Amino acid sequence: VSAVQTAGHPSSIKERIRLCNRCAGITDRKYGFGSGENGVMIILHMPSKISAYEKKLFRADSLEMMRKMMKGIGITLAQCYITNMVKCEGGAVSRPSEMFSSCEELLRDEIESVSPSAVIVMGEMGPLAKMTRSFPTAHWFIIEHPVTLIKNPDLKRGAWNTLKIIREKLGLPS
Repeated sequence: VSAVQTAGHPSSIKERIRLCNRCAGITDRKYGFGSGENGVMIILHMPSKISAYEKKLFRADSLEMMRKMMKGIGITLAQCYITNMVKCEGGAVSRPSEMFSSCEELLRDEIESVSPSAVIVMGEMGPLAKMTRSFPTAHWFIIEHPVTLIKNPDLKRGAWNTLKIIREKLGLPS
């Protein structure tokens, strides 16, 4: 196993997240989970307009919505690999672009490790625009973050339309 493969292994990435000190004042770390065996990777990026209180309030509902969304197109959520674009919370760095630049290498390693055929970004896609070109074999999709969909039910139709495209690209039955 090469050093690159070891550095990109999910358990190694988890350890790198745990030990990361690029941002000061970290109160919580976010680790990837799920198997990724179905070739689907979900990258969560909470919109900046969501308060810490709302994040906690909607956490369980958000997870349930993700389950229903994936089930609706024939995907088992537990077989997806789910991660966050930004790997920590509470850091002294306040600008999202700076936080993402601290996490970019970790996310890149996660994508290389999972080697997904589809990447679903739930939330703001902006920071990933350049990264999508680095993984041209994956189909990239963006939908609203589940918390945004919970707070704004009118946006669910657009998310459902994108989910149907994902189902089609993955060759899943209707």
